[in-house]
Amino acid sequence: MFSLTHNRLRWTIVGAITLMLIIILTVKFDIFADKYTTSCIGNQSKTMGTVDADEPLSQSFIPEKRHLSFVEVRVATYSEAGETGQMLFTITDSEGSILDRQSALLTDVRDNGYFRFDTDLVLDRNMEYTILLQTTGVRSERSPVVWVSTASKGAQTRLSIPGAYSGEDLQINAQYGYEQINYIAFFVSLGLLLLCGAAALVDLRLSERQTKAFSFGVMLIMPLVSFLIAEILNDSSLLGKTPQAYVVNYIFYLLIYMLMFTIINRLRISVIVSNLLIYTVAVINYYKILFRGEPVQLWDIVTVRTAINVSGQYPLLLSSTLVLTFLSLVLIGIMIAKLKVRTESTRKRTVGGALSFILLVGLVLSLFATDRYQITRLSFMQKIGITNNVWNQPANYSANGLLLALTMNAQDLIVREPEGYSENIIGEMSADLKARVISERNRAMIEPYANNVAEAALGPVIPPKESRPNIIVIMDESYTDLTDVAPFEMNQSVNDYISSLRTDTIRGSLYVSTFGGGTANSEFEFLTGNSMAYLPGGSVPYLQYVDEKTGSLPWILKQNGYSTIAVHPYLDSGWSRPIAYERLGFDRFVSIDDFRNPEYIREYVSDRSSFDKVIELYEQKGDQPIFLFNVTMQNHGGYGKTHGNFREDVRLSEYPDRFPETEQYLSLIRKTDEAVRELIEYFSRRDEPTIILFFGDHAPSMKNGFYETILNSSMSELPAEDMQKLYRTEYFIWANYDIVEASGRNMSTNYLSTVLMDIAGIDMPGYNLYLKDLYRKYPVISTMGIIDSSGRRYDCVSAVPDEDGSLRDYSYFIYNNLFGDTRRNASVFDEPLWPVEPLAQN
Repeated sequence: MFSLTHNRLRWTIVGAITLMLIIILTVKFDIFADKYTTSCIGNQSKTMGTVDADEPLSQSFIPEKRHLSFVEVRVATYSEAGETGQMLFTITDSEGSILDRQSALLTDVRDNGYFRFDTDLVLDRNMEYTILLQTTGVRSERSPVVWVSTASKGAQTRLSIPGAYSGEDLQINAQYGYEQINYIAFFVSLGLLLLCGAAALVDLRLSERQTKAFSFGVMLIMPLVSFLIAEILNDSSLLGKTPQAYVVNYIFYLLIYMLMFTIINRLRISVIVSNLLIYTVAVINYYKILFRGEPVQLWDIVTVRTAINVSGQYPLLLSSTLVLTFLSLVLIGIMIAKLKVRTESTRKRTVGGALSFILLVGLVLSLFATDRYQITRLSFMQKIGITNNVWNQPANYSANGLLLALTMNAQDLIVREPEGYSENIIGEMSADLKARVISERNRAMIEPYANNVAEAALGPVIPPKESRPNIIVIMDESYTDLTDVAPFEMNQSVNDYISSLRTDTIRGSLYVSTFGGGTANSEFEFLTGNSMAYLPGGSVPYLQYVDEKTGSLPWILKQNGYSTIAVHPYLDSGWSRPIAYERLGFDRFVSIDDFRNPEYIREYVSDRSSFDKVIELYEQKGDQPIFLFNVTMQNHGGYGKTHGNFREDVRLSEYPDRFPETEQYLSLIRKTDEAVRELIEYFSRRDEPTIILFFGDHAPSMKNGFYETILNSSMSELPAEDMQKLYRTEYFIWANYDIVEASGRNMSTNYLSTVLMDIAGIDMPGYNLYLKDLYRKYPVISTMGIIDSSGRRYDCVSAVPDEDGSLRDYSYFIYNNLFGDTRRNASVFDEPLWPVEPLAQN
C-alpha cells in the first residue's frame, strides 16, 4: 500500500527543501511568539478620584500569561500648555517588591486616551501583582484621573483610589499585553514539515476498491478539515457556534468540493484547487481582521481591494497560526496528489454536477433572506436560528462561519447600472441644473413644497451669510409616536413637550426605510439624500457601498465653512462608522470613549447625557459655525429586562400588565421628551442662530404581540398601507430665530437634509436642488412605498408611471454618487451652486 521511493533525485530535492524550511523556521523563531491582549473594560465607564503625589492609586491583577509586555491605562490628564508634571508607573509583586518603575511626561499622555507603559516581565500566573500610579510636579489645578468601569473579568482584582474608592466592584480601564513563545506550535510545525517530507517520499499503491474507499473518505472529510482551518483563521472562532451552524457549514463546504470535482473530473486537482481557494479567502480575512478589526466582504475579494490595501499599508507578518494551517494544507495536498481518480461516466458527472449546483444555489439563496432586522416569513435559515447580524459583522462571522457570512452579504454585491444610464447624461442633467439656477438667481422663487396633507410653504427667515446658523441634528434611537400606528390609552402622555412645539418649528411624519433596527440606513438616507428604495433589499451602504468619498451633508457644510462632528454614545465599531463617517466628510467622531461620567438609563447612555455632550462641543467650537450629528442610544431595543437605574412610570390603561416591554419603551420616550425640552431651552437662551433637527431613525421592534393587538391583525397579514405605518417616525425642525412655521410636512428621510439646508440658507449643490424639485412630485420615496403629491401610494419605484422621468433621473444620480468611482460627477454632489432665493410664503 505504502512504499518509500527509490528515486535518488526526489530524495535529494525533498531533503534539501525540508532542511531549508527547518532552518528558516528556527531562524524566524519569533513568529511563534503569540501576542495576547486582555481588555479590562466593563460597563458604565466614568472618571473617578485623582492621581496625585500623596498616595498612589493601586490596581491589583492576576496575569493571564507569563510574559507581560505592556500595560495600557486610560487617563484624563487635564494637562495645560507648559505642563511639566510626570506620571509614575510601578508594578510590584505580592510582597511589595518593585518589579518595574517608569515615568512619562503628562504632555505625552493623550487626554482620555490609553497610555502604554512597555515592560518586559516574566510573572507567575498564580500570583497577584499590583499597578501603582502616581504623579509628580503637576502644575495644573486639576490632577489627572483614571477611567473606571464595573469589574468585567477576574484579571483585575482589588482597586484602591485614595479618598474615592476601595473594593472589587470597580476596575480601572486597562489593557494588558502578553507575549509568549508557543513552543507547542513550533514543535508541531517541525513535525508537520518532517511529515510533509516523508509524505513526498512515499508512493501510494491502492487497489481499485481501496482507491474508491479512500477517495470517498477524502470527499467526506476534506470539507470538514477545510472548515476547521478557515475558522481557526477566522479570529479563532471554531468554537461557540450552534449545532445547526456547524451542519449547514459542512453541507456548504461539501457541495463546493462535489461541484468542483464534477467540473474538473480529477479528484486530486479539484480538492487541491478547492483547498487553495478557501484558504486564500481565509488568509485575506485573517489579515483584514488583524489590521482593521473587521472581516472580509465578498466585494473586497472581487475587486481585489482589500488584498492590495493590506499588502500596501501593513507588513504581512507570519504567525504560528498561519504556519500551522499552511503546513497542514501542504501535507494534505501532498497526500491527495497521489490519488488518481476520475469519473468515466459522463451521465454520472452530469447528474452529480447538476445536483450539486442546484443544491448549492438553493443553499446560497436561503442564506440571503437572513437579516436579523428583517423577519422573513418563509426564511428557513431564520427559523433554525441562522441570521445575519448586519450591525456587528465580526459577531456575524464568528457565529455563522466565514463562508456562510460571506454568502449572507453577497446578495448586495452587484448593483446594476440603471437602464439608459451614462456619465454623459449626468453631465447634461448637471448643466441643466446650473442653467436653471442662473436663470432664477435674481428673482424670487415662490414655490410651495407639495404635500399630501397641507400646502403651507417652508419659507425661512435666513440669518446673514456672516452668521450661518449652527446646525444640530439629533437622530434619536427608536423614537416615534406609537399612537400614530393605532390609538391606545396610557396613564400619562409621553411626549407633551415635543408635541407642543409650534413656534419657529416645522414638523411632520417621517417615512423611513427600516423597522426595528438598521439605524445605519436611516443615517445614510439622511446624510446623502440617496434612497434605499434604489438599493438591494437588506443592503447596508455603510458596509458595502460607501467605499470612497460620497456626496453628503457634511461635505456640503464644510464647503460652507462649517466644522462637522458626529456623536454616538456607544461603541464606535458598529456599522463601520469610523470609516463611513470619514468618507462622508466628518472632521471628528465622538464615541462612548469620549464621554466622561455619563448618566446611564438601563445599559445605555441617556439622551440627556448625549445632549449634554452636544452642548459641550458647541461651547468649545470657537467662531466657526458647527454641524453636530448626534445618534443617540437611550431607547435602543431590548425592553424586556428590568434595571435598577430605571423605573417604568408609563402604563397601558387598556392592557394592564400585558405588555411590560411596551411600557418600558414608552417610559423611555418620556425621558427623551424631558431631555429635548432641556436642550431647546438651552439654545433658546443663546444669541448665536441655531437650528435643531430632531427625528427618529425607526420604530421599535415589539415582539410581544403589541402591534398585532392595536392593529387587530397579524403582522404577516397587514396590508401594505398599514405596514407602512410601522415604517414611519416623526421629525421637527426648530430654530432660535424666526422661521415660517408649518405642520404636517410629511416626507421621507432622503429629503430631510435638503429641507434642513434650505431652511438654514445653505448654498446647495445641484443634486440637492434636484431633490427639492423631486420632493414636490414625490414627497415620500422609501423601501416601503412611494407617495406622490396627490397622496397616491405605489408599492415600489417600478410601479410608478414616472411620465416625466424624475424617478429615473434620481436613480442615475444615486448610481453616479455611489458607484461612479473615478467617473463620479463631483460638482453636482459636492460643489454649491449660486444660492437660490429661499422659498417664500404664499
